[in-house]
Amino acid sequence: MGLTERRLTPAVERLATLTGAVADSFENGAELLAETSGIRLRESTVERTTAAAGKRIAAVLSGDRGLGKSKPWAWHCDAWGRTVGYIALDATGIRPQGRGGVKADGRMAYVGMIFNPLPDRERVFETLPKPARR
Repeated sequence: MGLTERRLTPAVERLATLTGAVADSFENGAELLAETSGIRLRESTVERTTAAAGKRIAAVLSGDRGLGKSKPWAWHCDAWGRTVGYIALDATGIRPQGRGGVKADGRMAYVGMIFNPLPDRERVFETLPKPARR
């Protein structure tokens, strides 16, 4: 029937893992799952599902196997013909409300990026006509 080892659909297992991973406890992960999707699972199910996903990820990362198919990146070159890539990390504060609208501790959401800029000759925004001066 397409159910996982924990007798969940793949989509529900993924949602339980995501909410279990982002919440500060598995109890809160189960509450977040119910609030965002209407799916009610016990705290222990969210914990086991999240832990199993973590073990699968750890097994992949500890081996010589990567995530997904290997594909070489077609890096753009700079003016000197060197490949250039930038790594960026940013964080933003989130101010959630507690139950009943009471003040709750803030959290930080982090976003990572690998960026390879286009060469100057391919930058579309530089070829657009400039606005007329008044």
